[in-house]
Amino acid sequence: MLDIGISTGFFYNDDLRSPVEKLQELLKNLTILKNCGFNFIEIGAVSQIQWNNSTYTKNLKKTLRELNLTVSSLHAPFSDTIDISDLNELNRRTAVKEIKKAARSLKTLNGSILIIHPSVKEIYSISEEEKVKRISRIKKSLSEILKTTTKLGLRVAVENLLPHILGGQKEVLKQLTDQLPVGICFDTSHANFNPEFSCIDFLTMFRKKIIALHISDNNSSWDDHFSMGKGNIDWEVFLKTLKSTNYSGVFMLEVLKKPGYCDTNAVLSGVHQETKKFLDNYLL
Repeated sequence: MLDIGISTGFFYNDDLRSPVEKLQELLKNLTILKNCGFNFIEIGAVSQIQWNNSTYTKNLKKTLRELNLTVSSLHAPFSDTIDISDLNELNRRTAVKEIKKAARSLKTLNGSILIIHPSVKEIYSISEEEKVKRISRIKKSLSEILKTTTKLGLRVAVENLLPHILGGQKEVLKQLTDQLPVGICFDTSHANFNPEFSCIDFLTMFRKKIIALHISDNNSSWDDHFSMGKGNIDWEVFLKTLKSTNYSGVFMLEVLKKPGYCDTNAVLSGVHQETKKFLDNYLL
């Protein structure tokens, strides 16, 4: 049976509070996750702590130890200003520097897998020439990041992105994983409305490259990040196919808190119980 984990991105809040307040909220939310049955987590991409402030990371590590929570992975930051495909060399170097900071924090937190978005650029807004240049920048950036992660004993997983973002295309992912020692973080929500392939097609295609998961559901029209069974993904087929790949990592949920949730504890407990039922039914 795979261990069930969840991303702290569930609690995503985009208000502009201070880093100290964000850290306090993260620590409070970790207790909620533990009480709802989760023992494994991914630290979400949003900078809930300042990676360049070791005090925050150490406080987080202390709380994780007290709660007996394990960090499996950390989602590296990404934004319009943190893009490893950026054609501006100064901006690209800055993005690489920020992701290296995140990698060091992941090591401090005893995690093992760094999740990276290859780009934030929409493919429909760029020429084929620019696409080729950006892919080259991605490879260069990953090579630089790998020098740090290798020394730290971490693995790197590039995430399959939404179909309109550079990095959501199978040929791009194949290039990256064939030419560099990186794996794939398979995001089921992103794959479920990609016109190139279905979730099952993707899982079969990259079965030997998948080292991490972002599990959520949708209805093939929006990146909803529902819990399992709330969209149209055929989880029976998915899980039986996953079993055939011998995947042994954490079954990491990346579901989002929806407006109107009144009882977070009840929602998260329900998500954990529902996920366990799916795994019990189709992975045993």
